[in-house]
Amino acid sequence: MIRPARPEDAPAIAAIWNAVIRDTLATFTTVEKDPDAIAAQIANGTPWWVACIHDTVQGHATYGQFRGGPGYAHSMEHSIHLSNTAKGQGLGRALMTALETH
Repeated sequence: MIRPARPEDAPAIAAIWNAVIRDTLATFTTVEKDPDAIAAQIANGTPWWVACIHDTVQGHATYGQFRGGPGYAHSMEHSIHLSNTAKGQGLGRALMTALETH
């Protein structure tokens, strides 16, 4: 199930994202995400979705402005991350569809 993220999803989102930061080369950051900061972003309206299996968050997706300036007004940057157990089930594609639809 894909649904909009809620602030209470932030610890699960951070756990998935921080595993990517620690254990892969899929991101350029080395600073782990803070659940409270994620919750605040969600509460403040940052577009964010989660993929759930049996009511457990197994993936997340968000997007935002790529860069400032009028030339980038319609350029967005997105992030989609899945737990290891959720890969290969179509959840990444479903999250991308949610981003594109939004």
